[in-house]
Amino acid sequence: MVKTTFSKLTFILIFVLFTYSVKAQYSTGIGLRYGTESQIGLSLLQFFSDRNQSAADFIISAPHSGVRGNAFYEIHLRNHSEKIEMSGIGFFFGVGGHVGRYKTIDWEKSGTDPIGKENIVAVGIDAIAGIEWKLPKIPLLLSLDVHPFLDLNYMKQQPEIVELGLSLKYLF
Repeated sequence: MVKTTFSKLTFILIFVLFTYSVKAQYSTGIGLRYGTESQIGLSLLQFFSDRNQSAADFIISAPHSGVRGNAFYEIHLRNHSEKIEMSGIGFFFGVGGHVGRYKTIDWEKSGTDPIGKENIVAVGIDAIAGIEWKLPKIPLLLSLDVHPFLDLNYMKQQPEIVELGLSLKYLF
């Protein structure tokens, strides 16, 4: 029964993706993001205007056996260069902040196992920059980003302060 349901859902998803008429402009993207530090997370991208240049990006992830929410204000730059032959390529950068509740956060040195467990609420500042590719003929956006961040109220040494991320978003 589970296999049948999964097969039906997969068929419906493929049908929708290939029959969807992609508009030149989109306003919202929702999908998954995998980060080197935060692992798997959910991502919501909302553009503010028809020109698709400024956007809000929200990410909910689960680092350190906890949960963290990020919010970014981003500027998206589309490819206007004829020297880059691949269409749909764009670049983005932004700033924002985060709030998170970490269950395991006491580290001896960078890259080591935790030596103690604490429950803390951390607040911090973030930046993000990356490259994105709007796949042709289907409403998907693939992006690769660099995300530096710093917890402001928890100044013990963090295991990482720069994260690499890969996102896949469905656009509508």
